[in-house]
Amino acid sequence: MNKDIPIDLHDAFATVIHIKESLTHETFIFPDDISKTATFTAGKNPFAWGSWKKIKDSNGIELDGDFDIQFTGLRIRNPSEDNILFQFELAWKNGTKYECFDRHVFRSGEKDKGIGDEQTRFLPNDIPAGKKVYYRMKSEVGGASFNISFRYHYHS
Repeated sequence: MNKDIPIDLHDAFATVIHIKESLTHETFIFPDDISKTATFTAGKNPFAWGSWKKIKDSNGIELDGDFDIQFTGLRIRNPSEDNILFQFELAWKNGTKYECFDRHVFRSGEKDKGIGDEQTRFLPNDIPAGKKVYYRMKSEVGGASFNISFRYHYHS
């Protein structure tokens, strides 16, 4: 062991707790019920980013928390258009700056053939407690949209 590297037991313990919470935790879903939806909509013009928008469900509930949030997965359903590319970014806001923590690209399938349900696992950095979560999106067709849900857990 290198004696020049100071060991901070508090930091080491916090790291172990964070790893444990990442491996064993209660998982939550947003929106929290299948009767609710969260919809992402692309910018009005093809291939142009839309503005940053808060992620909300169909009842206006915003995605945030009292503790640090870590996403672990997302599911995309009901794209408005068949066979087009979508690109979106997720961020939290730090003052006036958007801190992008994840990016995704996918191609929608064909709704009439039952294709168009996209699911992915991901593990971005934590979102600090109390911060709202935002998205912005673009697609090959201006104004295209889809429904999205997130799987996440909290860190203390």
